[in-house]
Amino acid sequence: MPIPGIPSDTPTRADLIDHLVRTRIAGDVATPRENNLSHYRKLANGDRHFWLGLELGDRWTDEQDVLAVMAERCGVVDDPEHRHGQDTIDPELTVDALERMAARLHKAAEDRQSVLFATGHPGGLLDVHRATAAALRAAGCEIVVIPEGLATEEGMVF
Repeated sequence: MPIPGIPSDTPTRADLIDHLVRTRIAGDVATPRENNLSHYRKLANGDRHFWLGLELGDRWTDEQDVLAVMAERCGVVDDPEHRHGQDTIDPELTVDALERMAARLHKAAEDRQSVLFATGHPGGLLDVHRATAAALRAAGCEIVVIPEGLATEEGMVF
């Protein structure tokens, strides 16, 4: 079942990979390695700002474990000595994740489920989230809206 408002002319996997690499969303990404390692360290040290609202408990309290998970799931270089310069995100793993998300959103539309949009990168994904939310709303989904002014221990939720 197509979702109203979502183009049905889906790009090929190769086209999508080319786009992701060309725009530096995947492949050699614009984020420096030292920035990513700093974020992994903060997550491992319990800085809840880097938990993205998830409850991680004591699951990832070791920086090397976080690096290993990121290497496995995102394709970053798993060498802890690689501390400077360019970082990478595997475009194949990225497309795999996008395909899983597309299937999940399709099911949400089919079943007219409630959907919450969230991201750690609001600037780059805001338009994508708006268009997807509009399409899901048109398909009968309830889009969960965060109450304005909602705050947590870590700060405001926007």
